[in-house]
Amino acid sequence: MYIKSLRIQHFKSFGGSNNDITGDGGGSTLVPFSKGFVCVTGPNGAGKSNLLDAVCFALTLDPSYLRAKELKDLLPQSHNTPSSSDRVTQVELTIDNRVGSGGGGKRPFPHLQEDEYVLCARIARATAASTSSSSSSSSSSATAAAGPSSSSSSSQQLSYNVQYRINGKLKQRRDVRLFLRELNINADEPATWLVGQNQVTMIPTLDPSRLASLVSQAAGTKGFEENVALAQKEIVKWEEIETTTRSNIKALQVQLAKDRANSE
Repeated sequence: MYIKSLRIQHFKSFGGSNNDITGDGGGSTLVPFSKGFVCVTGPNGAGKSNLLDAVCFALTLDPSYLRAKELKDLLPQSHNTPSSSDRVTQVELTIDNRVGSGGGGKRPFPHLQEDEYVLCARIARATAASTSSSSSSSSSSATAAAGPSSSSSSSQQLSYNVQYRINGKLKQRRDVRLFLRELNINADEPATWLVGQNQVTMIPTLDPSRLASLVSQAAGTKGFEENVALAQKEIVKWEEIETTTRSNIKALQVQLAKDRANSE
């Protein structure tokens, strides 16, 4: 299984026309990936980091993981106006659920019946008349609760939310994340599989304990270590309770012995 392609439309620095790496048209940028190790190179400002952001967006990560404060920051600057609300901002990530060549390989996850899965994340925008400076928008049943944000003017405002699809079918974000878990991708703990741009130079300078923590996260054992730490705290708490209880029992025994002596 591998990421076969990435289609980007009106996302960050990627526009919506005449921008196709493959030249197939369609008003979006299609980035094909080969099997094995893939390296994306280019000059500063070419959009390399935005490619990784697009992958993370399709994998349901929050804007904070995409070097953005809110959803509207994922749109090209010119798209955050009411007049541009009809423009589609979305990312499609195609996963090939096969191994081998020639399209006839076996599926590494046999319980997943499709040869390919297309994960789509789309930012839906809506305009509404308003006289307030800010508001929040509620999500529909098939819309992600990924922190809808809004931007307003004196008469209109734009609200944002994210809609997710798997092979064209609307899904809740939690459903997409459950599906990703079946692929051994834990979107709830990105540190187990994602190394951000600012972390590449940071990792070699980490002290041993912090580096060990990062490795445990990547290995997926961080959760077990946290459970052990919680259990140890519980043990300490109950040991203190036991000590206090034993001390009280001893004091009561002493008092009981005195009362018996006095009664005799």
